[in-house]
Formats: sequence, C-alpha cells, structure tokens
Amino acid sequence: MGYNDNSGRICKLLKSLYGLKQAPRQRFKRFTDFIIHLNFQQLNCEECIFLRRSKQSEIFIVLYVDSLLFAGSDDSEVEVVIQLLRNEFEMYKAEVANEFLE
Repeated sequence: MGYNDNSGRICKLLKSLYGLKQAPRQRFKRFTDFIIHLNFQQLNCEECIFLRRSKQSEIFIVLYVDSLLFAGSDDSEVEVVIQLLRNEFEMYKAEVANEFLE
C-alpha cells in the first residue's frame, strides 16, 4: 500500500519519518533487531529490557524512551557492546556511574 493522489502514481514510504505515528515503533524495531543480533534476549515480562548471559558475564540493557542504561558484571564487555551500538546508531555519552548500589 502507499499514498494514491489519483494521478495514477503511488507514493510508497520506504522508511519511517520522524514525527509520524509509526516512527517510534520503527526505531524500537530497528534497535531490537540489532541488539538481538548481538545475542541479547528480550525479557518476556518487560520488552524494553535486554539481557545477554555468558559464563563470564551478564549484561543488561534497559531502553527508556530515547535513553539506554547499561549494567554488567564485566566493564570491558559492556564497553564492547557500547562501541558496537555507537557504530550502528548515533549516540553520546551522558553519564557513567561505575558504582554498585547497595
């Protein structure tokens, strides 16, 4: 389907535009597809939380609107994931906390 202006031509939107109703869903789908490609699993109870487990480490990524929260047991592994995401998406580093909450 596409937009028909009754001129015999049809305009088809190939990717979502910022501001359209479906744009957030398309951005979430693109992010989810990429993060699953990195062997993360989407939690069933909360689809904005992703987990990757290995024998050496666990990494959590929490997506909230347009922000990401990273938590992991291995700082170097978290940095690798962040770099992979930076290569795929435009990102900037807002704040880093390397402390454990008690």
